[in-house]
Amino acid sequence: MAKVNEVAARYPSAELVCEYTAAEWLTNSIANSLSQLINWENGTCNFESAEFVNILDALRRFPAEPPTDRGSASYKNPEYYSDYMTKFKEDRCLLVYTPISNPRAIRDAQEAFDEEITVLGFPSPDGGANVLRAVFDYGILSSSQYKNEAWEFISMHMQDGSSTQIKGIGTINKHDFEAELAAEKIPFMERDFSKLVLVFKYTGLTMEVDGFMMKPDAATAAQYENYHLSEPDAEMVSSAMESAMMPHSGEEFIVKIVLEEAEAFLNGVRSAEETARIIQRRVSIYVSENI
Repeated sequence: MAKVNEVAARYPSAELVCEYTAAEWLTNSIANSLSQLINWENGTCNFESAEFVNILDALRRFPAEPPTDRGSASYKNPEYYSDYMTKFKEDRCLLVYTPISNPRAIRDAQEAFDEEITVLGFPSPDGGANVLRAVFDYGILSSSQYKNEAWEFISMHMQDGSSTQIKGIGTINKHDFEAELAAEKIPFMERDFSKLVLVFKYTGLTMEVDGFMMKPDAATAAQYENYHLSEPDAEMVSSAMESAMMPHSGEEFIVKIVLEEAEAFLNGVRSAEETARIIQRRVSIYVSENI
């Protein structure tokens, strides 16, 4: 949080995280630091820490509602996307939330901005953290007549090679992730063109997708000379994944408590410190009952 505060102080009128709401900031900050805010072994909580109070204080920099034109469809609008990216170049936005959903995520973000970027974890008591978050969840109904068959289907998606066809979505299978990372390190012209080779490139502020079923000519190949991930690129992604934490299953209820109490803070009824004390008390009760 100290790094975030340092940058925010230099640009007091800028959006802290582009097009992010107060609820999104708080929800993701908690998800990324829950293991440091709660010790599930002895039931102690740390919501009165200076770091968490700073996270609450930062809520004032965020709107309650997102922009009306925000959404995936907006990024297909060149005018909207150009303005979005220009916000950073003009220091109207300081940070952008970028999930590492595939091995190229950090590299692609850097190419989108066309300059060096700094990757920070969400603020946490230990400074910064990253966490594994589920995009898709599978479950089996207690009333299901086919529990064994359902589990067979779910377990199939946990086997090696099960997720290699789902591009752009992170896998829970370590073998598959390492295979995808290794594939992205292969120079473009050395890839297996007997299969469809999809590549992503940035032209100005827009991303283009090319697909090749055969080796392209020299002129086209030259455009992708440096497309593959370098060892430092790959190491950065690998380290982020290796150090990621799993959120506790009680996260949603705890986020609900924090969001409820943060509303009074945002309305000026309580200070950040008072709000943190109330959150500490309520979450401590929840943890003691569920430890």
